[in-house]
Amino acid sequence: AIALDPEFAEAYSGMADSYSMMGVYSFMDVDVSYPKAREFAIESITRNSNLAEAYVALAWIQFAYDWKFKESEKNYSKAIEIDPKNALAWHNKGNRLAELEKYEEAIKCYDKATELDPKYVSTWYNKGLALDNLGKREEAIECYDKAIEMDPKNASAWINKGVALAKLDK
Repeated sequence: AIALDPEFAEAYSGMADSYSMMGVYSFMDVDVSYPKAREFAIESITRNSNLAEAYVALAWIQFAYDWKFKESEKNYSKAIEIDPKNALAWHNKGNRLAELEKYEEAIKCYDKATELDPKYVSTWYNKGLALDNLGKREEAIECYDKAIEMDPKNASAWINKGVALAKLDK
């Protein structure tokens, strides 16, 4: 796509995501994949500063590789400002908030993400974790169940459901 249209910002954003995930899943060394991903994310933003996906890609890199948490959260917010229907931006912003132990705020983000994309398994699982951290075990179990229903091989959802059930028995 880039060869056919060097100004096609979406292709650069897709390349940023691809390089990021190659590092996440160990197909490429992270010190190679993430800098390359950053280059593509910035190229995407340069070509279209109103492309939410480009800000989501950059925010992920800032969080997962650069450890620039505030900048990451700002870019997720920018993506949501550009496209309030971007479920991945809401989901990832929820993850950032949960990691800061801002579980109530994170749950609001997860709620918006599941409203926009009810079939994204990770959002249900992560919402379950946030609820579990607030001691809302029954609600957490419901979220784990939704994740398991969509992906019966999701070991993390099964394990966390079991832990939540054990805590209910106490």
